[in-house]
Amino acid sequence: MRREREEAQLREAKLKTKTIEQEKELEKQKMRNRIAQDLHDEIGSNLSSISLMSELIQKDGKINTEVFEKIQRIRKVARGSSQAMRDIVWLTNPSSDTLKDLISKMNEIANDMLGGLTWQFDFPDVVSEINLIPEVKRNIFFIYKESLNNILKHANAKTVSIDLRILDSKMMLIIKDDGKGFDVNQLKGVEPSGRGAGLFTMRERARLLGGRGFVESQQGQGTTVTVILPLSIEASDNIVIQ
Repeated sequence: MRREREEAQLREAKLKTKTIEQEKELEKQKMRNRIAQDLHDEIGSNLSSISLMSELIQKDGKINTEVFEKIQRIRKVARGSSQAMRDIVWLTNPSSDTLKDLISKMNEIANDMLGGLTWQFDFPDVVSEINLIPEVKRNIFFIYKESLNNILKHANAKTVSIDLRILDSKMMLIIKDDGKGFDVNQLKGVEPSGRGAGLFTMRERARLLGGRGFVESQQGQGTTVTVILPLSIEASDNIVIQ
């Protein structure tokens, strides 16, 4: 009788603990929603206003070339900041925490960033409704965006192919370009000029997730970036870091 009572108390204690954890998680999600909404409503709106006002000033025929160029730089910074804010809002919003949401966002980013190039994004037709924890979602997002940014800044490419594969609870991302390429052996780290910072950051983000990433490139032969990333913390135990 005593043993049954103790087992019942233990089950009740476990149930209470689980309920408390669920309530805490729900509160976190509500907080993330509030932050995302505040960022969108306040800062996002202000940045859009700056960009619009800059555009109107540029249309004023009375300003000289020097002022015009300065206003143009302000507008460019405001538009870039506005896009970064939208990304942060998306990352913060818990309603976009599934793998399907992430792939959809990655396709949208490719369309925005690679609009002047020929590009292709291949991904599975059927995607499981896997929920991603915020840290995994965030790092995968920035690894991907940094890869595309490096192509635009350095590759001088005309064609880009993106291949996303889901292997059990891991993601393999292969990004190829037909740009000028570079000698991988000569780039050992981040140079004083800042060259190599993007690749270093991508590798570090992959390492923090328990994943791995590597780059293949030759002068005049384009570049291929491959990263294998866990979609959960548990999956990282099965990935060897390089």
